[in-house]
Order: sequence, then structure tokens, then C-alpha cells
Amino acid sequence: MFERAKAILREDYFERLSVSPEATEEAVEAAFQEQASVWSGLVPPEIEGAQEAQDTVLTALLEAHDTLGDRALREAYTKGLLHGRR
Repeated sequence: MFERAKAILREDYFERLSVSPEATEEAVEAAFQEQASVWSGLVPPEIEGAQEAQDTVLTALLEAHDTLGDRALREAYTKGLLHGRR
């Protein structure tokens, strides 16, 4: 859990959702729903920092979903990746 929370912020949006740059909007949606359902589970309160890690991952997944699911935002984001920006 904690490793994923650390790693996800270094990944591009395609990596976050485990989809290819050619993925359809439907594939992006399906990947987001699958990962969000896994990460939305209840976090054991006795594990210190678990809630923050869960929030980090879910926020990162949502950001990727919102960008890749919108044609114009995705195009701008992809162009940025080609120029070394994330």
C-alpha cells in the first residue's frame, strides 16, 4: 500500500491506470473503475498512515482518469509528454 502511494506520483497517467496511450475512453474508464474499487476498500484504522496512502492513490487515479477520459485534455497531456512534461 505504502509503496504504491510513493510510486504513483512518479508515473504518467497511462502508467497510473495501466493503459496504453492508444487505449479507448471506455478502456480508461474500465481501468479506473477497477483500480478505484480495489483502493476504495476500508482501511484498517490501526495502520498508521494507511488513510493518507489510500487518499494519495485514489486522488492520483482520479486525476489520470479525468485527464485521459477527456479528449481535449488527453491530447494536450500527450503532447506535453512528448515534450518531457508531465
